[in-house]
Amino acid sequence: MAEGLLRARMDGSSKIMVKSAGVAASNGSPANIETRNILLNYSVDFSSFRSQQLTKDLLEEADYVFCMSRMHREAILSQRPEFRERVLLLGEFLGQKEPQDVFDPFGLGADAYKKVETQVLIALDNILSFIEENSSLQNDLNADS
Repeated sequence: MAEGLLRARMDGSSKIMVKSAGVAASNGSPANIETRNILLNYSVDFSSFRSQQLTKDLLEEADYVFCMSRMHREAILSQRPEFRERVLLLGEFLGQKEPQDVFDPFGLGADAYKKVETQVLIALDNILSFIEENSSLQNDLNADS
């Protein structure tokens, strides 16, 4: 859902590449019906989406990895501690004092997916600002070198 919502937020106007992967995901599963229904409200066709396992190659390609839960973040960092600076918790971008996990709504029905949608949308606005600020900072650092 987060991948689709981010694609909708960017509206094709960004150079940001978006991919989603799971620490314990099966490869090749379609997005579930609740996710597809939410994304249809944003004109995002997710019918061709297929799940994928998070791999070393995906981590190395990524400037940032936004995890839904602390458990996911720690699972990644226990195997790849060198990625600590770019593996972040999505809940850090919800504008609250303490970061929180975004719970997994799988199997909990449409209302649970709507709650996750709300959390993800709040976080995405802050994440896009974060990425923009940090890419500007990186460009400024490169220009000063």
